[in-house]
Amino acid sequence: MSFQSSYPSAQSHGNLTELFPNLYMVKGSVAIKAPHIKYGPLTLAFSRNMYIYKEGNALTLINSIRLNEAGAACLSALGEVKNVIRLAAFHGMDDPFYKARHAATIYSVDAPYTKGLSPTPRPDEIYFEPDVILKPGSSLPIQNASYSEISSATPNEGLLTLHRDNEIVISGDSFQNWATADEYFNLSARFAMGVAGFIKPTNIGPGWRSYAKPDLNELLAFTRTPFSHLLPGHGEPVIENASSQYAARLEGML
Repeated sequence: MSFQSSYPSAQSHGNLTELFPNLYMVKGSVAIKAPHIKYGPLTLAFSRNMYIYKEGNALTLINSIRLNEAGAACLSALGEVKNVIRLAAFHGMDDPFYKARHAATIYSVDAPYTKGLSPTPRPDEIYFEPDVILKPGSSLPIQNASYSEISSATPNEGLLTLHRDNEIVISGDSFQNWATADEYFNLSARFAMGVAGFIKPTNIGPGWRSYAKPDLNELLAFTRTPFSHLLPGHGEPVIENASSQYAARLEGML
């Protein structure tokens, strides 16, 4: 098996877009099987986001997405991939690719890389081990940033705060913002995820809530420390007044 085919292939994605100075986004996609839907197993395709932080010539990827060759060339033109940060327990499929191709250091939430959704996976379901397991207060490969966790979730879920531009929070599966089903949703996902409550602005991920069962009061407490911007793992960035918008959403859920 060749290097290129030994990892999940690149899926559809957009271009690198600069959101703030030295902070970029790529909107990509993923397709998964959904075995628990009433009418049988369906393939759901929907969007996911990667963020790229540039310091000097070093790049840190957050919520990594493997890019096609044109996208990889743009990434290389931007700098050298040095680090990957995994925030979501149910993400990480492309981290091994970046470890192999770029010798990147992989920082991960304290949750196994597993092929299934079980909080206690069997050893044969774990496919990768990170270089660094993150804890609240851990040192990060980004200056002026801090890592925190939603500890009531099982498995754990991470959040990254960049202490710049009036505070920027980057999330995985917890804080989402799909106001509409975008161009990466297939018909199955538009229907099933719409019915399941995924397509709402400033939302708390329904699938994540169902599996990880977080205490919503812990998320509400997180929003009490103001942050201006929220860059979600799924959906569009929330620019300005993000903490107050998510606080209002959570208050309505309690």
